[in-house]
Amino acid sequence: MLRLAWWLHSGARPLTEPAMNAPPLRLRERYACRGPTGLSDAQLLAMVLGTGSRGRSAESICASLLVRFGGLRGVRDAPPPALAQEVGVGPVRAARLHAALQLSARLGPTTVDLPVIATPHDLVQLLSPILRAEVVETFWSVALDRRSRPVCVRQIARGTRDAVVVDPSEVYRPAIQLRASAVVVAHNHPSGCARPSESDRQVTRRLAKAGVILGIPLMDHLILAGDEWTSLAELGELPSPVRR
Repeated sequence: MLRLAWWLHSGARPLTEPAMNAPPLRLRERYACRGPTGLSDAQLLAMVLGTGSRGRSAESICASLLVRFGGLRGVRDAPPPALAQEVGVGPVRAARLHAALQLSARLGPTTVDLPVIATPHDLVQLLSPILRAEVVETFWSVALDRRSRPVCVRQIARGTRDAVVVDPSEVYRPAIQLRASAVVVAHNHPSGCARPSESDRQVTRRLAKAGVILGIPLMDHLILAGDEWTSLAELGELPSPVRR
């Protein structure tokens, strides 16, 4: 009792009372309590990076990366060896950052409040912000419901600077799983030329035939190249082309 009385009269606060000058929550604690809301790009990257290095916090390192590569998109597109050159990163952490950002890129946009895909231009508006920054060919599938609303937007394959291998079963898998009514597909040409190659035409015909068998028609295949794009439906490669 004497010890307790001394503690009470010493001015110490009960353990349950928060201190007035408590330090701010650390990033992981903030994220656990509040989620990503209010966290900067540097702070979210620091969550992936983990700890800092001598004299530099993880957040400071990530802020430097964002400046070096011109923002989050630049960090995403930078190869791991380039990321590793930043002091405090190194090859292991560079690979971790690169993998995390590539996963987010593959997810594509969420289908909540996405516009109706009634014309090729609608699909261009949806995918152009993603495909414009790609330095290799990537192939995307968009499954549509009966009202032409996207129910799934998914990257199917990544290739090289001038080619990408497409498996029809992977293109239609999301559409089958979600009972979609139709599919539109798109891929990019990093070369800057949106003109379809003979290989592009062959892939389109193969996918269209698969769609007929599955009862999920392929409505269009777009090729995007910078500000240019081409609709293979409008070129007559598919029946019933949609209007621009």
